[in-house]
Amino acid sequence: MVKSTSLMSETPSAPSASLSQAVAAPRRSWSRRARWVASILIAGHVAAVFLAPFTFASTPAPGVSDGSPAAMAAMRWFHPYIEAMFLQHGYAFFAPDPGPSHLFRVKLEFADGRPSEEVRFPDLRRQQPRLLYHRHFMLSERLWVGHVPSVAPPGLSENIEELMQWRRSRESYETYYHTLRDSYLQHLIHQRGAATGVLGRVEHRLAGVEEIRERRRRLDAPESYAIHPDDARLFAEVLP
Repeated sequence: MVKSTSLMSETPSAPSASLSQAVAAPRRSWSRRARWVASILIAGHVAAVFLAPFTFASTPAPGVSDGSPAAMAAMRWFHPYIEAMFLQHGYAFFAPDPGPSHLFRVKLEFADGRPSEEVRFPDLRRQQPRLLYHRHFMLSERLWVGHVPSVAPPGLSENIEELMQWRRSRESYETYYHTLRDSYLQHLIHQRGAATGVLGRVEHRLAGVEEIRERRRRLDAPESYAIHPDDARLFAEVLP
């Protein structure tokens, strides 16, 4: 009887002892060096998130003149990380006064007698669910990243330094655009089994308040779509 009583008295104390040991066990914490390293990495990432839109906002004429010297100097250091993490977003698209959206049209020709096919990206009727449409939308916007007009702004010829900067920026954009355009086009040709194809850019202008209120213009009205000036001849010849 005494033995059983002893066992009964010891049994409840076992969980209580383990719980007290767990509570009393010291918590593992980061070393001072680890906290410093983590803090520096977090601060650097936050700086990169801030720097991309700040550089854009502080540049009066992208592709023609440089912006804030401090922003440009910091951008040279952070640019590889910003590109790798895809932090250089088009924040202006979500601003209170967003700009136009951009699309591209493709016409494909087939060697087996099939009629030519024309497709537009993005296309909400074809790309579902909505996330797939958004992915195509980002692909089309990518063609306009860093766009520099093919014609120099008025009065730029008076400043030789700015004119040379514009020419370098234009050449850089053309190389970037042609590489990306050819990649898109070759993928679509291969995907649909076409022989050849052409790709052109389209800008979709947003309707103004007065246009909607007084003229009842639809957001997808045909007149709101404008052919990119660089592709006007292409559209006139093969994309009527």
